[in-house]
Amino acid sequence: PVKDQVENIIKFVASNAVRESREQQFEGLLLNRVFLGNPGTGKTTVAKIYGQLLVELGLLSKGDVIVKTPSDFKGAVLGNSEKQTRDILKAAEGCVLVIDEAYSLHSGGELSGTSDPYGEAVITTLVEQIQPKPGSDIAVIFLGYEAEMRQMFNHCNPGLKR
Repeated sequence: PVKDQVENIIKFVASNAVRESREQQFEGLLLNRVFLGNPGTGKTTVAKIYGQLLVELGLLSKGDVIVKTPSDFKGAVLGNSEKQTRDILKAAEGCVLVIDEAYSLHSGGELSGTSDPYGEAVITTLVEQIQPKPGSDIAVIFLGYEAEMRQMFNHCNPGLKR
C-alpha cells in the first residue's frame, strides 16, 4: 500500500536525521518503485505526488515527473537503445522518471519464442544504471498491468527481481 510506503520513507528520513546529528553515516534508500494497476487508477498522479514528497524530504533535487514509454528508450539500430536509455536517465537526474507500460520492454522471451533485443538492451541498461548508490538523485517508477509486469520481472533480467 502506498500509505505504508510513504510512512516508511518518512521514518527513514527521520532516522537519517538522527544519524546525522550523531555524525554517523547515512543509510541508503532506494527511491525506485513499481506501481501496478489498470488504466485510470491514478498511477501517474501518485507518481507526481511521490516526486513532490521526495523533494520536500530532501531526497530529490527537482522532483519533476518525466513520463516515458518503452518506445522512447528503444533505438533504431542495435546499440542505440543503451545510449538513448542513458541519455533519458541523465536528463531525469533530480526527477521522477515514470516508465508507463514498462512491461512492453519485455516481449516474452523464452515464453513466446520471440526476443526483442532492443527492449532487452533497455532493461539491461536500466538495471545497470539505477542500482542504489549514495547520493543517487533519481527515482524510477515502472507502471503497468499487474500480470504483465510480474511476467516481465520473473522472466527477464534477474536484476529486476530485486
